[in-house]
Amino acid sequence: MATTYYKRDGTGTTNWNSATSWSTVSATSSTNSGTFPIAGDTANFTAQSIGGNVNVASACATLNM
Repeated sequence: MATTYYKRDGTGTTNWNSATSWSTVSATSSTNSGTFPIAGDTANFTAQSIGGNVNVASACATLNM
């Protein structure tokens, strides 16, 4: 169970399943989590989370916006 924060990656990609769109630190961190949220994870969108495209069937335990 991971806690992740959505962020726009450096390439402008905004897809849910882009590992570079997620951080385990914060929405403004340059640290990428290397994965996207899956069932059991917490997905956080903050005021700094820009865009966001749920482009595939997706799951998470908690979605905070």
